Amino acid sequence: MASTEDPDRASTASVLGATVATAVLVIGVPAANSAWSGAGFLLVAVCCLLALPLAAWLPDAPTRPAGGLPQAGVGRPGLPLLAGVALLAATDQGAWSYVAELGEQHARMSTPAVSTVLAAAGVIALAGIAFASLAARRFGRFLALAACVPVEAAAKFAVAASASPGVYAVATVVWQAGYLAVLTLVLATVSAADPSGRWAATTSGAVTVGTALGPPLVGALLDMTSYAALGAALAAATFLAAIPLLSLTRTGPPRADR
Repeated sequence: MASTEDPDRASTASVLGATVATAVLVIGVPAANSAWSGAGFLLVAVCCLLALPLAAWLPDAPTRPAGGLPQAGVGRPGLPLLAGVALLAATDQGAWSYVAELGEQHARMSTPAVSTVLAAAGVIALAGIAFASLAARRFGRFLALAACVPVEAAAKFAVAASASPGVYAVATVVWQAGYLAVLTLVLATVSAADPSGRWAATTSGAVTVGTALGPPLVGALLDMTSYAALGAALAAATFLAAIPLLSLTRTGPPRADR
């Protein structure tokens, strides 16, 4: 993503492709295993093999013109940025691991109804990726991110705090669309900040750390507090995580000589 001429387009394609591939594997692996024991692993292996020829299209070096952001002197992403990215991933992935429980136990929906909502959210949320790309090109990444974060925070609060099935369904879809939009904008920003790819790689690592820590943290919080308190905590954490991200989109990357 960092080496391409258009980081916004590259991040959009990356998040869209990863989301679609994940959805296919989530459905395909259990179906393959039910048809033939161990076939799920074979399906994953085939997908890995298909990735090899696609990797040949990746650029070997930055293709942006020399007048763009310099590779030298950009420095490394600071701890506030990495902490913000990890916190954002923890709130989203952590809450998502309990979203079915919230729908069934708090919103009092049936298991098939919750499954339908989650399936619809996975499909409709792809619109968030398209919105992020269009908004970044028209208004800039800062305004696009500033618009997406409050929507995502409000949706997470509604999913956890509301006992209404209708609110739960709508908020879940909006939440996922907002998360994919924010993720696309963050990856585009760090990719544009450093064409060498160091920022993009480190930020992706922070996303992985947050994804791993999110479920146990949200689970512990859910055991200790009410649904409303959980929603408030998720919304507050989202706003807190957005501060260094908004700062980066507003001011650009810090230079090493500053």
